[in-house]
Amino acid sequence: MKKNGFTVVELIASFALTMVISVFLFEVLINVKDVFVETAIKTNCEERLAIISKNIKYNMPKKGTISCRGLSCTANGQKLITINENNVIVAGQIFDMPKDGDKNLTINDANLMSSCLNDDCYLKVYFKLKSPNLSEDYEYNVVYYYTIN
Repeated sequence: MKKNGFTVVELIASFALTMVISVFLFEVLINVKDVFVETAIKTNCEERLAIISKNIKYNMPKKGTISCRGLSCTANGQKLITINENNVIVAGQIFDMPKDGDKNLTINDANLMSSCLNDDCYLKVYFKLKSPNLSEDYEYNVVYYYTIN
């Protein structure tokens, strides 16, 4: 009599090996998903912050100085930039921070600073974006140079 087929031990061993491989594949899949989500959030941040940078540069004064108090800067008596927890306002235009799921990223540890030496001046804009899906805070740190005259 011919014995065709598998023994119970061979079946158990093949199922066990398949389960071990499946566990490793699911772990890799979960890690890839986390990397994809973090990359998508960072890309959205970079796009939004590029738009904010462009608007700040466009609204920089051609003459005069910028003065900053707290999280707000004025140029020639008009508000240039204001930083809130969920948005940045540049010359009256509101830029909400990108979304992470159903919530906007929050801004913390913000700092606005301006200074002049003779006719050469600068405006420094710094803040961190915080999200539970980012492994570390996303920092925005830009210095704009301008002249008084």
